Amino acid sequence: MSYTFCSTSCIIPIDVLKEQREIIVRYLSGYNKYIHWNYSARYLFCTILNTILCLFNIWAMDVFFTNFWSNYFSAVTKIGTNEWQYWNAITSKVFPKVAKCDINYYGSSGTKQKFDTLCILPLNILNEKIFAFLYVWFIFLTLFSILNCAFYICTIFCERLRFHLLYCHARESGQHVILKVVKSLEYGDWFILYKLSSNINQELFVGVLHDLYNQIKNPNFNV
Repeated sequence: MSYTFCSTSCIIPIDVLKEQREIIVRYLSGYNKYIHWNYSARYLFCTILNTILCLFNIWAMDVFFTNFWSNYFSAVTKIGTNEWQYWNAITSKVFPKVAKCDINYYGSSGTKQKFDTLCILPLNILNEKIFAFLYVWFIFLTLFSILNCAFYICTIFCERLRFHLLYCHARESGQHVILKVVKSLEYGDWFILYKLSSNINQELFVGVLHDLYNQIKNPNFNV
């Protein structure tokens, strides 16, 4: 039995590799473009929904903590310059560390008395650090989500981008092979092929592209 080496140094029998390639090519050659388009549309919808969720989190925190983002922006910028007095002054507006307290206790005669004092709120010392991290984290997630949405929207309208994305995973196939496959596939079919490129053996993926290319040139070609 013949064997081949994959990119992760594992050994795969040639017969198994060929069988897997036949299954993938047969599936991609079938009439599944509507299924693939629906799948890619749902994927893009979830990506957009993720962006909306990030923006909603930012808005919700600004509502629940009055002017949270506007107050914390100037405070977070002072961390790098070690201006902790300014940090404390700004963050105390959102998470006060000292508050006025009314303490009720009973005197020696049993009369209820109220004592007015200042109370320390140690938990807010931790909360201000946690929300400083969340501030940066939400901004990062929002920017990344927007870029991710823009990327997939660009793949819908830019055929050249789709070509380069496949070419990065299968340079051995040759540009003419990949370009012919990209031009012949619907977006949903390309989307499935692109996701496959990140999840299967590179040699197997190159073989799939060549078989698809041969089928496009000759519809009677058998895998």
